[in-house]
Amino acid sequence: MTTTQYTIDSSDLQCAICLEPWVNKDPRMLPCQHTFCLSCLIIQEKDNKIVCAICRTPLLLPEGGAPHLAKNIFFNRIKEIRNELDICKKHDKELLNPTFFCRTCCTRVYCFDCLQLDHSLSECRVFSHEAVKKLNIKCFETINQQRENNTRSLEMILEKFTEHKKSAHELLDKKYRETEMKIKEYFGNREHELCSFIDRTDDIFVKEKLFNNYLKKISTENIVIDETQELAIDHYIRVIDKANNTSIGPFKRHLLRLRDDENISGSRVSLSCNGTYYFSDTGLFQKVLNFQTFTSEENYSIQMNLEASDVYVTRSYIFALNANSKLLYCAQKNNNFITLEEYANDSCKILSIKQNVHDVNVLVMKCSNELCQYENSDFLWSKQNYNDLVDATHFENGNALVVLKSHMLIEHEFRTGNQIRAFPSRGLCQITSISNQGILLLFENKEDGRDDKKILYYADENFSQHKLLDGDIERIHSTRESNHVYVKFASTDALCIFKLI
Repeated sequence: MTTTQYTIDSSDLQCAICLEPWVNKDPRMLPCQHTFCLSCLIIQEKDNKIVCAICRTPLLLPEGGAPHLAKNIFFNRIKEIRNELDICKKHDKELLNPTFFCRTCCTRVYCFDCLQLDHSLSECRVFSHEAVKKLNIKCFETINQQRENNTRSLEMILEKFTEHKKSAHELLDKKYRETEMKIKEYFGNREHELCSFIDRTDDIFVKEKLFNNYLKKISTENIVIDETQELAIDHYIRVIDKANNTSIGPFKRHLLRLRDDENISGSRVSLSCNGTYYFSDTGLFQKVLNFQTFTSEENYSIQMNLEASDVYVTRSYIFALNANSKLLYCAQKNNNFITLEEYANDSCKILSIKQNVHDVNVLVMKCSNELCQYENSDFLWSKQNYNDLVDATHFENGNALVVLKSHMLIEHEFRTGNQIRAFPSRGLCQITSISNQGILLLFENKEDGRDDKKILYYADENFSQHKLLDGDIERIHSTRESNHVYVKFASTDALCIFKLI
């Protein structure tokens, strides 16, 4: 025999007067077959007459009024089914009303025996359904309030972000206009020189060599537009805990190992925004600078007009240390041949070079233990008697970070050289800049008795440090124009290429 189950909509059991289920409210059925709560019918009847709240039919009640109306026969069957379901299957007892829940056991308390036998422990915390219902309502109200707050915060942050985007576009447009004016100024100067040359053609037989050199210069000299468009705009999302006035972030960084490269020397290496510049190991001093992209898809060599013992490459310039005079030279980037010209007139060591849109900040150490800061070719400031200097680099804002053997890390203001702040830096042996407004710190680790083991950290602008790597690290190479990091380990001749993520 097939058993068929039917369902009924709860709205069919609803009293059209009080809008609540008429089950358990002594429902009575009017002659029009519509059912209502007896209490509601008593209120609605008048002079033994009533108007159906559903079909609006005027009806005459039996003698004695609404209490003498027929009961809904269907209700009796609903009650029987309900009685079968309202029994605790474990103890065969009637279910508690209202419903109870045990928070400790995460289960429902069905009957009185459940309460006495199964949830009588001191750890059990039993709550009525009403308490749980109120808690749920409170939770939903809190969630809805937070959603409203999130919506307002999103609108406010996006509005502010739109303002930042507008400012960035205005700044970018301004930089392009300034560059356009410089290009026009350059060619205007060339036209002036050509006119001056034409005026002096009468002296061509007297100064023929001079004119030939000049013509050769202006015929080969030109402006090259770097088609690699680098947009260095970074936005950080920092989560603020208002209650404790603390911040969470920036998010931790990690090093992803890409590959090992045996072709690149580990001693004289400089990273740029799109690849690596390095000297080969064929000799101590070099006149050929090699270039390789980070993906090894492109390689070429650059011929220089002098031998160099060290090199530092930015987005647009190549700085080299003359192997003979130890003077600092500079030239604009070119893929074939560059003519380096003197930049600093005293013997020095390259510590850090930072290029902005228009300016280049150069931090060098002279043989007289004098720390010097330049902007373009203009001298800004110097610090005497830095004979205990370990390493130095530039911060994102142009300030100089200097590591001393006295276990101190000092920050000097960009233009004046005034000391801004100082930190203890015991064991810090190398510091270098990297993209995303951060720096890399290489510390000696002598806790386990090994002098060759070092630990590499990433630090943000607040010097919050996150460990990246440890091992027999000899030296690291990085640049603020890229998130690539080259690490030289003592155990291998190859440079290990990582990416900061």
